[in-house]
Amino acid sequence: MSTAVPFVAETLADIKQRKKNVVVDRACIESFSDQAAQFTGLLQTSLDLTAVLNIFAEQTAKVLSFSAITYLNDQHNEDILIGERGRHSCCYRLTLEAESFGEICISHRQRFTENDLELFEKLIALLLYPLRNCLQFQKAIQAASKDPMTGLDNRRSMDEHITHESKMAMRYGNSLAMLVLDIDHFKRVNDRYGHKAGDCLIKAMAEIMKSTARTTDYTFRYGGEEFVMLLPNTTPSGAMLVAERIRESVEQTECICHGQALSMTISIGVSSLASQDKDDSLFLRADDALYKAKRSGRNQVCSG
Repeated sequence: MSTAVPFVAETLADIKQRKKNVVVDRACIESFSDQAAQFTGLLQTSLDLTAVLNIFAEQTAKVLSFSAITYLNDQHNEDILIGERGRHSCCYRLTLEAESFGEICISHRQRFTENDLELFEKLIALLLYPLRNCLQFQKAIQAASKDPMTGLDNRRSMDEHITHESKMAMRYGNSLAMLVLDIDHFKRVNDRYGHKAGDCLIKAMAEIMKSTARTTDYTFRYGGEEFVMLLPNTTPSGAMLVAERIRESVEQTECICHGQALSMTISIGVSSLASQDKDDSLFLRADDALYKAKRSGRNQVCSG
């Protein structure tokens, strides 16, 4: 069972005034009902959330006057505005089979009539299943790009982002840097304390990376105890500062893993995008710098 529960974002005076002027145009609603199958078919032509909401707004505009439609979903971090918000608005919490799918709001410069809202509720009912499909697809795509243990992006995602960010940096003449990080003597931890302790250190490492990264940075688990950070708009000297900050933070962190206090250090290789870079050369230089740091005694940062 699907529901769209309204909560009206208007003053009490607005609501009372609106109810005084209710004119129900049944012909309009019945006319639109005849087009419901076509409307639903259009909504099912894409699994991209923004595209579907734009289709919804375009089709809604054919039968209902409004200035903006807004979709909000905190769980999926979505805040999509189509049009310009008006003075008067009405919002609906969206649920389908007891599952929440956020809320949708319609606004206009003038007050909505009961007929307007009744029609909009019928339109929302047609949107719910396509909306759920979009969110499920979005969730599946995100899951495919995540490392399940740490929540960091995985190697597949890393390859895509490196290609994209490298092209953008070259096109606009921006700087781009990369860090490749590896936990020192990780095998010794597994051999001495067991793989659960090793997993604990990997998770702790991921949390340090997340807390250090800017909103524009990308963090990845490359595999095993090796991690990668991609730093857009970061100079070589800036990348070295970030790497040193992470190295110090890791060195100073004590992890309690199943009652056992453990510490760790990391080695980091740093590289910066050069005009001649192609494919994976940015990564390869950072990886070479990582092994240079390890050969030089570990727990240090080297550039390549």
